[in-house]
Amino acid sequence: EIRLVENASQFGRQINDIGASYRFNKYLRTALFYRIEADWKNADTYRWRQGAFADVSLKYDLSRFTFGYRIRFQTAKVEFNEEEPFLRGFVNRHKFSAAYDIKGLPLVPFFEEEAFINLTGNSEIKAYRTWIGLSWTPGKIHELSVKYGIEKQRGIADPLTSYILAIQYAANLSLK
Repeated sequence: EIRLVENASQFGRQINDIGASYRFNKYLRTALFYRIEADWKNADTYRWRQGAFADVSLKYDLSRFTFGYRIRFQTAKVEFNEEEPFLRGFVNRHKFSAAYDIKGLPLVPFFEEEAFINLTGNSEIKAYRTWIGLSWTPGKIHELSVKYGIEKQRGIADPLTSYILAIQYAANLSLK
């Protein structure tokens, strides 16, 4: 996934996830991933960070609509050259989603709302993010999404609001 900031004129983040998921049935899936990301603080400087996360996802199809809920337990993201392990702090993320499969079109519009909750210290919402986008699945292996998001920080004196354009590619390498 590549995220663009500053009116889509600069890279904000490059996210690379590798992991595995297991689908218990058509409603329930679990996943465990390792993440490496490049985080740009300005146009010339970026730093590599790493972390891990585990997901439990629920999905329900109702006619052409798909509704979902995902809970994620995510470690702190730590730069590669830091001495501290990345298991020092956790964030709990709750995401609600809705998508609509348009008959006769390969594009699926979706909406997502996500809340970020610190699991260390006070357990309050530290940020929330809203996404709207389109996904395209040309076959059973590849998925491409384009989405626009707004992220707002909470509980700090001068909260930051980020406007994000993201392009995401996913490959499903199912083992059967």
